[in-house]
Amino acid sequence: MSTTAPLISRLHAAASHISQHCDRVEAEATEYLTAFRKPSPPSTLLLTPSNESIPTDDVQRAVALRIIRFVSPRPWGAPGSEASRRSSSLRLISSKLWSSNSESQQTFCAGSEVIWRPVFLRADGHMRMDHDGNTPWCRQGWLASRQPPIKRTQVLSPCVRDISALLAQETEAELLWDNRYVLALRPRLLPTKILYSCRSGGSVMIIPHGRWLLPKIVWRHAKQKDIVLGGVGLDVRDMPTGCLSSAWVNFRWIRSLEAI
Repeated sequence: MSTTAPLISRLHAAASHISQHCDRVEAEATEYLTAFRKPSPPSTLLLTPSNESIPTDDVQRAVALRIIRFVSPRPWGAPGSEASRRSSSLRLISSKLWSSNSESQQTFCAGSEVIWRPVFLRADGHMRMDHDGNTPWCRQGWLASRQPPIKRTQVLSPCVRDISALLAQETEAELLWDNRYVLALRPRLLPTKILYSCRSGGSVMIIPHGRWLLPKIVWRHAKQKDIVLGGVGLDVRDMPTGCLSSAWVNFRWIRSLEAI
């Protein structure tokens, strides 16, 4: 009697068991994120873990992976966007997020160019990066955001991109910025003077701005102060009076929080 059939049957059963376990873990991770994720600035993720509802180690790992994959500027789903799934990195994240030890509540990094900051939340959802000791901040959370890129002397930051030549063609185009946003460009809706500048020495740049390193488009010409043409998370006061509408560019966040 052949032993091959029983062996194959056992392998199938084991694979089915592992698959079902993974599905349960991911489902619990989705439920946890739904329950404990709170509104936060663009491109960030705010989690407010509860010591009364600590998930299993497997679910902690799944939650951590989803968050860093969501926030990281590395290509989504690539090993680099998941801290290469290093056990040491994932243990560090878990030990910080699900700890009641106040000494562990310090800003830290654990890979994938993601920085984790402890924050304090009031009942109305207002967030602060520090606790002044006088206001009744009712809950602590962790804010994950893109880590500032390393400063380089000779090479432009990966967050800085010159799109002058692209705009000079006056054709609609889409481009990926920092692996986090897709920009849909409609150059013909720009003023003629800007398009002319793109062909004659001026430049239009995408640069990061603010604490969260959000995309901002600026026009640089003739050693004048940068003129803001669009961006994410901008104050309307940053825009030149009567200059442009946002019709010429659309910013779309493309990172997913779903399981792979």
